Amino acid sequence: MTANAKSLAIASLILLSGLSFAGPLTPPAGPISSTSKPLSEVEPRTALSQASTPGDVANQFKITQPGSYYLAGDMTASPGGNACILITANDVTLDLNGFTVRAPSAEGIRIGGDRVTIRNGSVALPAGSADAIYLLTGADDIELLSMKISAPSNCVRAQAGVGPITIRQSSLIGGQFGVSISGSDTAVTVVSVECRGQSNSALGLGNAAVVDGCNIRNVGNNGGILGYAVYVGVGSTVRNTSILDGVSAGSVGPDRAIWTASGVTIEDCTIFSRGTSGIRVNDFAVIRRNRVTMQNSGATGIYCFTGDCLISDNSVSAPSGTAVFLNAGTGSTVIRNHLINATTAISGTNLPSNIIGPTASNGNPTANTNPHANFVN
Repeated sequence: MTANAKSLAIASLILLSGLSFAGPLTPPAGPISSTSKPLSEVEPRTALSQASTPGDVANQFKITQPGSYYLAGDMTASPGGNACILITANDVTLDLNGFTVRAPSAEGIRIGGDRVTIRNGSVALPAGSADAIYLLTGADDIELLSMKISAPSNCVRAQAGVGPITIRQSSLIGGQFGVSISGSDTAVTVVSVECRGQSNSALGLGNAAVVDGCNIRNVGNNGGILGYAVYVGVGSTVRNTSILDGVSAGSVGPDRAIWTASGVTIEDCTIFSRGTSGIRVNDFAVIRRNRVTMQNSGATGIYCFTGDCLISDNSVSAPSGTAVFLNAGTGSTVIRNHLINATTAISGTNLPSNIIGPTASNGNPTANTNPHANFVN
């Protein structure tokens, strides 16, 4: 047998063996049906309804089992002080599906479970109502994502004994407080959130808080009540955040744009304040690369109440006021700042006990070569 004949014979055997293992070419009888799974099997979700999530005398709907739930349309709680939704189960995701929750005289959503996420919708409460989202003692690991929240009292309020809270890519509009935390140990992370129109304070947070990439504007002080745009507790961080005071929410802006406890970091923020101080911290704070512009005459740009702070690389304008005030504190370092329009650039009752870079100005050009100089004009 020639080589060509052998090759042809081998090819024929391969073809025949492939045909012997192939399936039937004739389609089965009957209509053709889909072999894919329905959406309910791919992502099982439950619509809120009286059949699936029945309420009680105090709540329109109650979620008492873990799972994924969604809103099928706008909802308004019945009159009489009923909250719209109560979540008591753990491991719950509630997708508002772009719709709005309204409650005439009670909370919009109350949360008592752990690992609860609410996303993609609005909670809007009218005048005379309560808190839009209310976290009950024992709730833990709560996330609010892509939400628009408005209320006459608090947009988000947490009782004492609530675990970590994360709020991302959301808007908090109006009310007395944007976020109000009763327990100092509730760690709150607020990222890419807009706060506007609060009459007292935008963010009142506890220890270990993180405020990152937020925009806070038009926060008042409720006709003279001591207010603040942002308060954070021990060990917190505020970064990349803009605070732009206005007078639409109150008679004047808040007394302090950022007010903190000890051991905080404030960096890369922009502050335009009508209060008495732009940044006010206790001890062991790091304040760097911020731009602080005070509008009221005689105000203080950066106020270190106790001591042991690092204040560096900031730009501070305080017309007829004090750019940096160290009070009676000791152990602080003040270097490489640009201090503008202030009657007093750096002040305090115990300045020799702090490390302060030399002053570089038109009247002191030789200090311009010092890498730690504070520039004053």
